[in-house]
Amino acid sequence: MKISRHSSSVFTKNRSNVAVIHTIEPLAYTIPAAIKVSGVARTSLYRLMSEGRLVAVKNGRRTLIRADSLKQYLASLPVADFRSSKKITA
Repeated sequence: MKISRHSSSVFTKNRSNVAVIHTIEPLAYTIPAAIKVSGVARTSLYRLMSEGRLVAVKNGRRTLIRADSLKQYLASLPVADFRSSKKITA
């Protein structure tokens, strides 16, 4: 079985020599990665961490936001409603 790694995916070849892609979910994100994947601003991330709404851990000097915590926070946000209750007349 041949394995090559590219970013967050692992490509393998099965016995029939067919490529199979396995996606690896990260356990935690650095601050820049959390901003990129969530769309939440840096200042907001730090505020959420200080409020205890996001779980962050330290690995040396690096701050990592746990992926499950970030997903849980995003799932707790209200669904956007773009249906207008007011009729616009010209």
